[in-house]
Amino acid sequence: MGRNLFVRVSVVTYDEKAVLRDWPKLSALAWPDDTTGKGRLSVFAKERPRGVLDLVGTLVEQARFADPPEPSLSAKDADLLESLHKNLEAALAERDVPTAHRLVQEIEDALDAAEADLLF
Repeated sequence: MGRNLFVRVSVVTYDEKAVLRDWPKLSALAWPDDTTGKGRLSVFAKERPRGVLDLVGTLVEQARFADPPEPSLSAKDADLLESLHKNLEAALAERDVPTAHRLVQEIEDALDAAEADLLF
């Protein structure tokens, strides 16, 4: 770290349409109003992010707080995704790039498994 600059390590979804293509059932579950990637949060926001971590966060939140219970991830899948996401955030905070790369792959693998397990 410098006096005025701070080094950060981050992750970003470079192609949001790939999220919708790779996990169509999970995307429809997370964003039932719109699976085109152009959903609206409010009259002030034209688009909302539809990246991998946005998908993870939305699915985990739905699994935890949906009332009444609606179709959602299994508790096991939600727990795994939540844990992996937290571990990724910790690795990024520590600037641990090898661990972050491993966790990104584990998150995508967990999403693949959850997509295959989802019944609808």
